[in-house]
Amino acid sequence: MLEKACLKIPKYWTLLLILCLFVACASTSGPQIYPFTVTVVEQGVKEEADYEVKYRIYLDGEFEGETQPAPRSRKHSYTSRIPKGRHLLRIEYWSKEDGEWQKAEESVFYQQFAHRWMKISIRKATELKLTITRNGRAIDKHFDYP
Repeated sequence: MLEKACLKIPKYWTLLLILCLFVACASTSGPQIYPFTVTVVEQGVKEEADYEVKYRIYLDGEFEGETQPAPRSRKHSYTSRIPKGRHLLRIEYWSKEDGEWQKAEESVFYQQFAHRWMKISIRKATELKLTITRNGRAIDKHFDYP
């Protein structure tokens, strides 16, 4: 008699347990989102050419965001949270000329960088660092996985 009394669980406890399991499974089944940072540094910028620039970030063809405008000689960073998986990343170089922002398309100096596309794979928090030299080429492109 005592054994039967110990094993009997009220119906509402069973329902509560099932509900808790459902909520736990539903909260972990969504896409995993990770911090992603793009950092761009320009080297060898002459003082007379240290004008204001920004970098626009596109992810899978959609505008993601942009860095804060700052002189070319400063480090530019943009951080977002993106889903785990493979993505197509585009970084555009924009400069301020005559008070208006313009994408660097015509300058030979930045032609290679103005249309930079990269395939990336996100598996955890990631930082992409680009270092640009005076000839406009990205010489140091690497990912950091903290």
